[in-house]
Amino acid sequence: MFLWVTAQGYQQRGELDASLSAIQESVRLRDSLPNTDVRQRMRLAHFLIWEGKILGQANGISLGRSAEALAPLDRAFRITDEAVHQDAKDQSTRGRLAMAGLAMVDILRESDAARVRRV
Repeated sequence: MFLWVTAQGYQQRGELDASLSAIQESVRLRDSLPNTDVRQRMRLAHFLIWEGKILGQANGISLGRSAEALAPLDRAFRITDEAVHQDAKDQSTRGRLAMAGLAMVDILRESDAARVRRV
């Protein structure tokens, strides 16, 4: 979580290369640990969402690399979608699903409108 906060701070200051490095390290570390329960998978999804936003958030402080941003956002969407189907009453997982989906739609609206309908 420290690396995510660090990445967010760098992003807000416009230090986007440092921000991307911190969030990618956060994803790498979380991936190296077992992701056996929902809380751990949601943490990974959260980091992936931020990686996507740092890479190519529409109308935000980002590196403008929208095409690259889709991979971590799609992965976060798949992780959270699976969790939502396991417990439809868990608002936390539904919120993360919305975060990932909306970030993807914002990017795809400009580049692949047909795919937006599938998200």
